[in-house]
Amino acid sequence: MMMKQEIAAIVILLLLLVGSLVNIRYLDSVTEEMLSIADEAMDFARAGDFSAAVQKAENAANYWAELDGYTHIFIRHPEIDATTDALCDLLGELYAGNVYEAQGAHRKLREHLLSLSGIEHITLGSVF
Repeated sequence: MMMKQEIAAIVILLLLLVGSLVNIRYLDSVTEEMLSIADEAMDFARAGDFSAAVQKAENAANYWAELDGYTHIFIRHPEIDATTDALCDLLGELYAGNVYEAQGAHRKLREHLLSLSGIEHITLGSVF
């Protein structure tokens, strides 16, 4: 009887580990996609094409909004809010045509996205 409980516990732990690894991989792909779109938006802004930059940033905002079902389950709300705010800051600066301020907002968004991804990765500190 005890052996069945131990096996069940090991199976549950393995399922949790696999689920965690799948989540990390998915979040990494989301982060990479968001970073790519934001970087493209800044490339357009630096080239002076604010119309294209705004369109790219709007694409990033729409993509982020589409992830709502995922983010509100797997990501802490303060991180969601901070990333959303950073994305809106970037959009605001691009709409205003402020390339230098947009660079700062872009950096802020990048840092939030990289932080999101980093928080979810398994480290010795997060295990022990």
